[in-house]
Amino acid sequence: MPWPLRLTLVISCLTLAGCREGAPVRDPSAPLRVVVSLPPVAGLIGPLLPDGTELTTLVGPTQSEHGFELTPSQVAQVRQADVVVVVGLGLDPQVERALGRRSGARVIRFADVVGVSDDPHAGHDHGADHDHDHGPVDPHIWLDPALARQFVIIASNEIEETLGGPPVTDQETAIQRARVELVQA
Repeated sequence: MPWPLRLTLVISCLTLAGCREGAPVRDPSAPLRVVVSLPPVAGLIGPLLPDGTELTTLVGPTQSEHGFELTPSQVAQVRQADVVVVVGLGLDPQVERALGRRSGARVIRFADVVGVSDDPHAGHDHGADHDHDHGPVDPHIWLDPALARQFVIIASNEIEETLGGPPVTDQETAIQRARVELVQA
């Protein structure tokens, strides 16, 4: 293939990749920077990350996930992250605020990827016979083994995409092995 055609192809691919909403812009030689709001979710994400990843968990072991506040350095970590993982469902809104309108990070919302909503009217019909009661959604969704498995599968795919996609060879990656181990646990 002549070099002008190769150059055009490379520029086109880079342009298309950059146009995808939420497309991370990162230096592939730099370590992956991942920020997770809560320790239990970090426990699900950690094994999926490649060696050398900088993993930051925002809520410490002695803090409650209810109403924690971010320090200025944690806000900076959120804004500089390649991947930010939150629970959603109103459990970690301070992390969402720290993200602001920054579009460079890939944001993985546990509740969104497993299809859990705090909207009591989402996902079903509300006809005239709508008389059943909706209880509040428990935001501690990582405690549900089925949801945790589903999250691991989807999050591992998101991490692979952040890293440039799955390898083109048939060789199994560390992310794929970790996904299988976590899902089978």
